[in-house]
Amino acid sequence: MGVYKYEPRANIVHSPDFESGCVLVLKGNGSRLTASEKRALRPFLQVNRAPDNSGEKAETDSLVQRLEKRRRLDAREARYCLVGGGPLLQC
Repeated sequence: MGVYKYEPRANIVHSPDFESGCVLVLKGNGSRLTASEKRALRPFLQVNRAPDNSGEKAETDSLVQRLEKRRRLDAREARYCLVGGGPLLQC
């Protein structure tokens, strides 16, 4: 018997960009999405309403303020909502 491989780009997959994007997001690698994968997952993107502090002057910030700002910017990474699962998988 032959060995069957299930891959995001297999012939049976309806939307390869969506499938490969889902795999990356579920693995925690959402920052590595390609443009086409981001487009396919756009309906599931959660909007973060964090305040924007990009107008601050970098030369007057202390080290702690710069680290906090970097942490806030890292927290803005795109997050996607899981749908269709059980109550544990929903947003």
